[in-house]
Amino acid sequence: GFSVRRLHDALCARLPEEATLVLLYLLLHGNRELLDHALSRSDPDALLLPLLRTLAGMLSPACRLRTSRVYMLLIILLMLSQDGGFVSTAHAVMLPTVPWFKERLLHDISVGSLLVVVLVRTTQYNLSRLQDLYVQTNCLAALANMAPCFKRIHPYAARSLVTLYDVLARRFQKLEARRAHASPVELADSDELSDEALGSAADFLRMALEVLNVALAAQAGLQQNEHLVYAVLERQRVFAPLRGHELFWDLIENVFRVIDHFGAGLSGQGPASTKESPLQLDKDSDRRTPPLPTTARSSSGSDGVWSVDLVLAHIGEASRSWKADSLEHVPDPRFTYEQESAPEEFFTPYIWSLVRDRSGLVWDPLRVVLLAEELDDEPADALPALLQGVDVVEDVDEHATAPGPPA
Repeated sequence: GFSVRRLHDALCARLPEEATLVLLYLLLHGNRELLDHALSRSDPDALLLPLLRTLAGMLSPACRLRTSRVYMLLIILLMLSQDGGFVSTAHAVMLPTVPWFKERLLHDISVGSLLVVVLVRTTQYNLSRLQDLYVQTNCLAALANMAPCFKRIHPYAARSLVTLYDVLARRFQKLEARRAHASPVELADSDELSDEALGSAADFLRMALEVLNVALAAQAGLQQNEHLVYAVLERQRVFAPLRGHELFWDLIENVFRVIDHFGAGLSGQGPASTKESPLQLDKDSDRRTPPLPTTARSSSGSDGVWSVDLVLAHIGEASRSWKADSLEHVPDPRFTYEQESAPEEFFTPYIWSLVRDRSGLVWDPLRVVLLAEELDDEPADALPALLQGVDVVEDVDEHATAPGPPA
């Protein structure tokens, strides 16, 4: 008879072949039995690692980026992120090393943390290169789905999340400042300074803040996410500029409540939220010695120096008196993937492009009219037909403001 397990294993064995990627998407979207089987397995790495390796490899400058392939990868990851059990299992599977990840050496990282790292890296690449609203939405939507299930998140993944907020916050502030000093003519003539551009920047920044808020308030507790608290304390200064902004103050205030509670005792110079972070860390190391002001004493009795282990021990001790209900409630911004009514606008040219590339026949590109040239190289703003073929739909409540992809 038909074996879903054997089909799953066969698909995993053939990834990251692009035709297999399309087949995997179609089966996960159209075959509930296969989707349920994939989500219930105890080895999510079998499916996730080929996808993450492919996505990370496509962000290399030496790789010829195929935007449609990025869409497929992100849609699959978004569908998988919708299941909390799958995400929790991914955080329980540990990898001793990730030799194909070239950004830095990663040791003893969970598959869930690796997924966070690759999604953040994709978001940063998109901001600098593609500027594709759909890629941005998918990445942040997947991170938002995962946030309630973050558990023992890796130090590098935790810092990546704070860095993502910092990058988006700087972009928003820069755009807001440019608009404030622009003339009416410049505002009317520039798409970059439009109300829509500012609205998108604000929506994406709020999504990143919601990811941090939901993770900090998660049921797993900050006892099991001490590296996320450490990252927030380390970079607390990046949250200050927008603390009073009308669009973000509520979410940032929650972050400062965490900073105030866990930062108490790390500095002898007053509340942590009003001072420069005492944690000045080397970007290239996971084990560091952050200096503190000389008025502070470490628990070991030495003046002025807190080792990473001592800071983490302090966070663990402070977590015993931490109450998640100290934070203003932020509804989980859950996202689901829904295919639009005319998916053929995306899939017909995409699949025929795969047929063309793998047929072994020589095609005259000037006479091929079915395929959109943009499938291979062009930025996403030249691909209206592709963007209409897939959609991200938010399914929870009215307070989450993240937009769907552009029509």
